[in-house]
Amino acid sequence: MTSDWTDFWNFGAGSTAAEVKINQGTKARLFMADLLAATGEQSQAAVRDVIAKAWWNVNCFDEHTWGADNSLTVNHPQVQSQAHLKDNYAYLGREQAEYALLDGLEKLAQNPEMSMVQGVVLVVNPAPVKQEVAVPVPEWWRQAGKRHRTARFTTRQRLDQPAEAPLCGPFKMDPLSWRIIPLDKLKSMESSALVNHTEVDLSVDPGQMEVPDRSSDRCPENTIESPYYRLSYNPRTGRILSVVDKSTDREIVDKSSKWSFFQLIREYPDHLHDGERKALYNRAQEWENTDRSCWNPDWVARRESIDRFDGFEVEVLPDGVRLRLRYQMADMELVEQESP
Repeated sequence: MTSDWTDFWNFGAGSTAAEVKINQGTKARLFMADLLAATGEQSQAAVRDVIAKAWWNVNCFDEHTWGADNSLTVNHPQVQSQAHLKDNYAYLGREQAEYALLDGLEKLAQNPEMSMVQGVVLVVNPAPVKQEVAVPVPEWWRQAGKRHRTARFTTRQRLDQPAEAPLCGPFKMDPLSWRIIPLDKLKSMESSALVNHTEVDLSVDPGQMEVPDRSSDRCPENTIESPYYRLSYNPRTGRILSVVDKSTDREIVDKSSKWSFFQLIREYPDHLHDGERKALYNRAQEWENTDRSCWNPDWVARRESIDRFDGFEVEVLPDGVRLRLRYQMADMELVEQESP
């Protein structure tokens, strides 16, 4: 996009990338909690209060300015205090949303507060479209033993164990629907036959004295292909070379661009022209009071990106293939780009 900017106040959002991701995820959890509350048993007043506080924290994180007016002075106590106060909204909102969502799921599943066996799994599709989903099922779910409601709210049981568990399914879910599936009907998924990863051989033959010529015009291509898309990337540089929509045979990547697909770019005013903040937005109170734009669309930008490509890894999963690219760039020791 050209000359398309968000509001002036969230300059600096990139400095809290982890917290921005958390806050966006919290909104999805709260929407699910609201949906469950609308379709199931009425939540207790205390839970409704938690939901209201979570929305307050989510919105305060989105609204509040990123940092103090002297935010580049990183060791200043005011800067440090404001940074922690800002981040707190995201973390507190997430925990409140998790609690409210789990409470709603517990009610929908009609889980007892304590039991000695688990016989079924609840699967919910909160989206307004059909989905085909895989369900993580830890092995201990199939074993006898005490099940406490309080234990189900712990990080270990709600996050860590499902993330490490084998996937079962897939299951086709109608929009805004839920299903209770007996555990004995769940079978582990095999690696998907619908998605494949093709990798070129970049190794040197031990009997070959010379390193292969890498100056060829044609760069090496690894490919990941599903029934819907075909993605190609350069295993030496990490550049995404092509993404093709197979249903329309449409190329999504602009191959003439100097930047790779979804490449992280650092953009800032060129100090040889005007390196101050007002180069982008020359604030005038009287203009803002009458809704006149203070944006300067003709500001001169400098753009920087990846300094070094540190490699890639491909993870073959039952429900697809995940490509993870690793880079370094200015002021960042590690940048990971993940393509599910």
